[in-house]
Amino acid sequence: MVCSKCGAQMAANEQFCPVCGERPDMHQENSGVKPRRQYKTVLFVILSIWVGGCFFGINDLYAGFNKMGLARTVGPVVGLLLLILGGQSQIYALMGIGLGLLVISFFIGIWELFMLSSMAYRLANGQVVMIRPLDLKLDRKGVEQYLINTYGCGLKG
Repeated sequence: MVCSKCGAQMAANEQFCPVCGERPDMHQENSGVKPRRQYKTVLFVILSIWVGGCFFGINDLYAGFNKMGLARTVGPVVGLLLLILGGQSQIYALMGIGLGLLVISFFIGIWELFMLSSMAYRLANGQVVMIRPLDLKLDRKGVEQYLINTYGCGLKG
């Protein structure tokens, strides 16, 4: 293996370059996976509570959960439109579907807030790190790639 920083030869099992001390380039192991975007938990909570993140998924878009954020943005907007259209034309099925979309998005937002509590996980090398369970649920591959890039190994088991 070759060090990505200085170009020195390294053994395949070495954790650091013997010349410059750099971690070996672990990007080759999971070449198609983008590492988990790091975000500030306080800003995530502020977006969740005060900027409508619990309804409209703005917090998910900020944290890098783009698919979930898009679904949680489009769902409530469609729900509001169905609620308004159903109320004007007195079609209660449309109102029920619209209200259902809003309630589902709200409960997903509340679930995400509860999942922000940090938990300790043991890495394959025995080291213990704190990882948000929300990140593991929504982007396990990205978290694994982040751990490999940062600590040189992924989660144990």
